[in-house]
Amino acid sequence: MRVFVFVLLALCGLAVPAMGQSVTNYADCSALDGATLGGATPTGGTITDEIIVGSLADTDLIDIEIRVTGNFGHVFVQIDVDTDLIFSRDVAIDETFNISHDPDGDQTSTSILFNSEYLPDAQGLIEVTVNYTIACTPNTAGTSTTTPVVTAFLAERTHRLLEESPDRARMVRKRLDALWGGGSESSVSAYGAGEKSRFWMSQSGGGAQFSLRSLTSVNAVDFPIGSEPPFPEAPPAPSRFGCWDLWAEAHYVDFQDAGDRNGDFAIGYLGVDCQVHPAIIAGVLGQVDWMDDRIGSVDSDTEGVGWMVGPYATARLTPNLFLDVRGAWGRSDNDVNVGGVTASFDTTRWLVSSQLTGNLLFGDVRVSPEVSIAYIEERQDSYVDSSGASVAAQTVSLGRLRFGPEISRRYVLESGVVVEPHIAVRGLWDFDGTDVTIAGIDYGIEGFRGIAEIGLIVQRPDDFNIRFSAKYDGIGLSDYHAYGGQVWLNIPLN
Repeated sequence: MRVFVFVLLALCGLAVPAMGQSVTNYADCSALDGATLGGATPTGGTITDEIIVGSLADTDLIDIEIRVTGNFGHVFVQIDVDTDLIFSRDVAIDETFNISHDPDGDQTSTSILFNSEYLPDAQGLIEVTVNYTIACTPNTAGTSTTTPVVTAFLAERTHRLLEESPDRARMVRKRLDALWGGGSESSVSAYGAGEKSRFWMSQSGGGAQFSLRSLTSVNAVDFPIGSEPPFPEAPPAPSRFGCWDLWAEAHYVDFQDAGDRNGDFAIGYLGVDCQVHPAIIAGVLGQVDWMDDRIGSVDSDTEGVGWMVGPYATARLTPNLFLDVRGAWGRSDNDVNVGGVTASFDTTRWLVSSQLTGNLLFGDVRVSPEVSIAYIEERQDSYVDSSGASVAAQTVSLGRLRFGPEISRRYVLESGVVVEPHIAVRGLWDFDGTDVTIAGIDYGIEGFRGIAEIGLIVQRPDDFNIRFSAKYDGIGLSDYHAYGGQVWLNIPLN
């Protein structure tokens, strides 16, 4: 009831003299910290003080101490922050109250209104004093020493996840003859679900054509591109596994950044696919990745294990142009230690990518220019570290344009084994990335840089093949270096 009367009188302009009324402006939370106000409340009257804060962040925290002194009597105190009533009650002599206010989102021109009304008792009208002391702690959700370290960890991991993408899932790796003209009467097989039909793709000389035939149909149907080559007279019988192909791939990278940062990244892929058309292969793959990131300037160690799963497809658009597309989604579990302050956090991530690969033959040498674009986003869930500091959720993202040629020479041994060494130099342009400053040192990579790679593919006549490669990432950068290698193994099931 007293609150109602107080508000009603104020609205009507009938409040008894408001002596000591004042308005004080503060720029932000840091400027507000340590402010004091209040004073003697006149007998039978009120004191109104107002504070205007230029900007408050969602992570700021305001603490207000209310202290009443005097001989006897009590005071009715009300505190409003904009339209929110945060304190309203009678306060007796020598009583002290402490209240806190956490802004709901970022705010500008926030009004904090203090009203104190003297309430006389039977002992008469005697002045009492109401004092307010304000403490404001800025960025309470970001005071954890783990915050920038986790950001740097996520930024590096998004780089690695894009760069260490699967190689075996590409048409040019799955059908190795495709880049070499396919021979005079080469074939690529696939089976329709449940019908054990086989499709053939043939290429002859400089002209290429697709021929589609089903072993279960009476009449063969041909779709030529260019001149029609001789079709194999006796295609082999389909196996019980149909069109399925199983493959596995593993990568490892050792990276260094800004002199005092080093880490390790490893990833493994397992995929299965089917050639659903002479020119299209589709499948699904899963991956498990691990990264350990150590920064000497703050004595930190961050480690995480994650997984992703998703579909992929690869297609031969023309005899000398190939398209690869992929999408994936997954999660990760991570731990961080910064000078003894520890925390665990989870993330959710997704990525999409596509790549075009061309092909030019010069005798026994091929040149395959590539261009790809990829994008990844990883969102860290909020957490509380071992010191009790809260860390807000954050999202780290990265886009990448990658381009450059792969050059290879092919050797066919007397045993029928094919050996294909190759080299590649590629440019990378990153966008929408994240750079982090920790202890005055800048970490992270963004913009343009180069990568060099060498590799070797060995293919047996039964299509069992394996690839080894090594690469260096950091051409054009002075303080970032990454050395990596990969191996993949293909086991044909048909």
